[in-house]
Amino acid sequence: MRFALALHPDGAGGYGVIVPDLPGCFAAGATLDQAIEQARHAVLAHAAALVTLGAPPPAPQPLAAHHADPDLAEALWVLLEVPVERAGVADVSAATRGATCSPRATRRIVG
Repeated sequence: MRFALALHPDGAGGYGVIVPDLPGCFAAGATLDQAIEQARHAVLAHAAALVTLGAPPPAPQPLAAHHADPDLAEALWVLLEVPVERAGVADVSAATRGATCSPRATRRIVG
């Protein structure tokens, strides 16, 4: 699946990343490349949690839908292809190393 990433510079050369299609899924990196790679791990971790619960990953919205969100108006956008369809059969511990999920999102995912 292709996910939109909303990247925000942190002022020190790094980036914070929000994945709007997966509420509570976020990442950060010291460089743009590192932030995108960490986002890939975060998306895989989120998808693996959903698979564990028997829920399919949500279908990503078109990028234009995210552009309309005023909270994301200043974001730098990147589209990232992530094979979440295989999240349940891959080595989840290796695929999700370094991933982050907020406590609120964990409660929403786990119940």
